[in-house]
Amino acid sequence: MNQNMKTVPSQTDGDRFSDAGRGSGDQCKLWVHGERGRLALMEFTAKMMGRFWLFYFISSIAILGSVFVYFLTAPLLLLGFRFPRVQRVGEQRMLYAVQLLLTCQPWLKLQSRVPAKWAQANPRGAPGCLFISNHRSHLDVFLLISRIQGLRVFARSSLFNVPFLGAMMRLTRQIPADRGRLQSFVSGMDMVRKRLSEGERVHIFPELARCNPGLQGTRSFVLAPFHAAIQEQVPVVPIVISGTDSVWPRGLARIHFRRPIQVLTLKPILPGEFQSAEQLRDEVKRRIDEVLLTQLERVIA
Repeated sequence: MNQNMKTVPSQTDGDRFSDAGRGSGDQCKLWVHGERGRLALMEFTAKMMGRFWLFYFISSIAILGSVFVYFLTAPLLLLGFRFPRVQRVGEQRMLYAVQLLLTCQPWLKLQSRVPAKWAQANPRGAPGCLFISNHRSHLDVFLLISRIQGLRVFARSSLFNVPFLGAMMRLTRQIPADRGRLQSFVSGMDMVRKRLSEGERVHIFPELARCNPGLQGTRSFVLAPFHAAIQEQVPVVPIVISGTDSVWPRGLARIHFRRPIQVLTLKPILPGEFQSAEQLRDEVKRRIDEVLLTQLERVIA
């Protein structure tokens, strides 16, 4: 009887280890797939939220712009072409409108050190002033015009053809130029010199385009703005902008939430202290690069 019974082979330790290994391997695969899914979901959510905040920002511009700019400010700016004192009131309202726009942005985390005097009108008879800053994002212009009253920005001529925006840029006397066309650029620089000679505040991005996200320091500066400063003998005020390329990067249609942005004005530079436009340009660039690379967080704090 015992001879006819079949013996069942017992499971060896090796078999048990093999089964355990297969089980843990399956669990590992499930964990990896689950982790990848979680990361993909987080990335998708962040992308959608970034697009939402961009939509929120653009919608805020449309709503606040229609009320505070076109109805309350534009008439004063239009009259300002005839009555300079009225224009100053319109420019002050424009400053307040842009400040309100930025205040209404939950995603914005801004640290700014810009003297209060720049938020006031340039006194009558005072010389013009040339503001120079690095360029990292579309946000840069909004930050500048929310801190400096009556600022004339050297801007792409194509923006003047955008409905509503183009009309407001003309009313606020911005300066059109096309960097791809020599004659347009030269005409724009002639207008820059004229505005400086009339005692106005002019801003130029000497890089002429936004930098790539994460760039350390600045790109090369064109020479023309510094020739204008020397010819008109007006002070040059360097402005350092940091972090806007991490909030609204070039080439991306979304805004990242609560990433820090810093705006800092440096000590004005007198062009009479330099023998050439090249020296003035190099000194302005050096000061901006120095703060961007080594000192910005410490100075703001």
